[in-house]
Amino acid sequence: MEMQSNLGANNNLMRNSNSDIRSVNGELDKKYNQGLDWFLNSEYYTANIPVTFLYLNEANHLETTGQPWQEGRTVSFSKQYVSGDKVIIYYANEVASNNEQSLIQNFLKKHNVPLKDVILVGNLFEYEGRQTKVGLDLGLAPSQMLMIDYYELQTFFFHKVLGCDYNKSFNPYAAKDIKYLFGKIDKPVRIITMYKLWEQGLLGNAVTGCLVDGSDIDSLAKQISEEFSKWCKQDVPYESISQMLKTHHGSPDNVSYYYFTLSDAIKQNAECLFDKINHCPSYPYDHQILFTESKVSLIPETFYYTRQAHFLTEKTYKTIYNHHPFTILGTAGLLETLRSKGYKTFNGICDEMYDLCPNDRKRVDLVINATRELLNSPNLEEIDTITKHNFAQLEKNSLATVDQLNAIILDNFS
Repeated sequence: MEMQSNLGANNNLMRNSNSDIRSVNGELDKKYNQGLDWFLNSEYYTANIPVTFLYLNEANHLETTGQPWQEGRTVSFSKQYVSGDKVIIYYANEVASNNEQSLIQNFLKKHNVPLKDVILVGNLFEYEGRQTKVGLDLGLAPSQMLMIDYYELQTFFFHKVLGCDYNKSFNPYAAKDIKYLFGKIDKPVRIITMYKLWEQGLLGNAVTGCLVDGSDIDSLAKQISEEFSKWCKQDVPYESISQMLKTHHGSPDNVSYYYFTLSDAIKQNAECLFDKINHCPSYPYDHQILFTESKVSLIPETFYYTRQAHFLTEKTYKTIYNHHPFTILGTAGLLETLRSKGYKTFNGICDEMYDLCPNDRKRVDLVINATRELLNSPNLEEIDTITKHNFAQLEKNSLATVDQLNAIILDNFS
C-alpha cells in the first residue's frame, strides 16, 4: 500500500477563516474530543447529576473550536455556567502549569462558584503531582479529587459508546509487517527512529506515515539532520531524510487532522524548533488498514527522554484494544508502568531490556531490535494469549474507572 499523499495538493484541504489552521482530509468530528461529554451521555454514567466541565486542555480546545493553541494557558466552561451548576475541573493531559491555581481560582470567583460544588478529575500520570497540587492549593479536600487513567478510559469509550470498530484478534498472517505511525512532527526522536527503520529496510512492507505537508518536508528534514548531528553525533544528509519522508508521508487511512503554524511566543515557551505542528485525535480510524493488515506495532508514545514523565496515551491503549503485539518508543520504565496496571508485555518473546536502558540514544536501537524480534517470533500462540489478556484488562480497568467517576460525583454532589 503506497502512502505518498501530497497534502499540499489534497482536494480535501480546507482553511479556517479565523486562523492559519488547516483541516486535512476533512474536518475533525467534534464528538471525538478529549472531554468527558461522551461519558455523561452514555449508559455508563449512572450518577445522573448534571455537571459543567472546566477544561484545561489545549487539545480539547483545538478539537472543539478548531483554533490553534493559545500562547498562554486558558480555562473555559464546556457550556454556559448557570448558578448552582456542579463543576468538574478536568485535565486529560499530564501537565499543570505553576500559575494554574490562581488562574482557576480567579475564574471560579468570577462565576461565583463555591468550592463545595467543585471536584477535580485529573490524569493518573500527572507530571510531578502538579494537578493534585492545584486542587489542594485551591482548597479542595482529597475526597474532591480523583486521578484516572484518562486515555485508557477514552479508548474504551470511543469504541463502546461512539461505535469505533476494531480488530477482534491477533492476525499472525497479516500482509504488512510493522505499524509505525505518529501524529505530531515536532518530536525529533520519532523521525530519527523512522529513518533508522527505513535504513534497515523495515519500512518496505510497513503501515507507516508522517503527517507533514509535502511542501514542508525539506525544512523538516534539515531540522532532523541537525538533531542527528547534535543528539546522535551522526552526520545524516538532510536529502536522505527528505527522500524517506517523501516516500512515507501522509496517512495510510486518510485520517482527519489539523495542520498549522506555531507562533514565535509558543515556540519559545515550549522550546520548540519547529514552525509547523499538527494534531489528530486518533479517532475514527480504519482498523483494517492499521491493525488487521499488520502484525506488530512500534508505538511512539508522547514522551521519550529520560527527563520526561511516564505517560501512557491512546497510542498504546488503541493498540491493546486492537489485539496487537507491541514495543514502545517511550521513556525508560514505561513497560513496567503498564505491567503495574495488570497488562502483560512481550518479554521472552522479544528482548525488553530496552525498557531498562537509561541511555536515550541507545534505547532507540534496542527498541528497533526488539520490534524485529517480535515480528519474527514463532511464538504465535503465546502472543495471541497476551493480546487477549490485555484487551480484557483494558475493559476491566476502564469499568473500574467508571465506578470511581460515578462514586466521586455522587459523594460530592448528591
